[in-house]
Amino acid sequence: MKPTVGRIVHYVDWSETGDGPRPGPCRAAIVTNVIEPDRPDPYVDLAIFDPNGYRLDGAVKNDETRSVGETWHWPEREGS
Repeated sequence: MKPTVGRIVHYVDWSETGDGPRPGPCRAAIVTNVIEPDRPDPYVDLAIFDPNGYRLDGAVKNDETRSVGETWHWPEREGS
């Protein structure tokens, strides 16, 4: 699936711990721009929503493993 403007994705935030930064909670985000959309795995610009409001981040890489901070992935599907 290719990202397109307006799609909702999850953004993996950073969490600061005593051992340094670690991947933190997922945040809702909206794709605001797709960089080089013809690439197999394009970077995207995001509007990221968290409990304190929203912020913008550019050129965010996809990581479906959800193990790296400051990346995005498709939302998990809930079972019915």
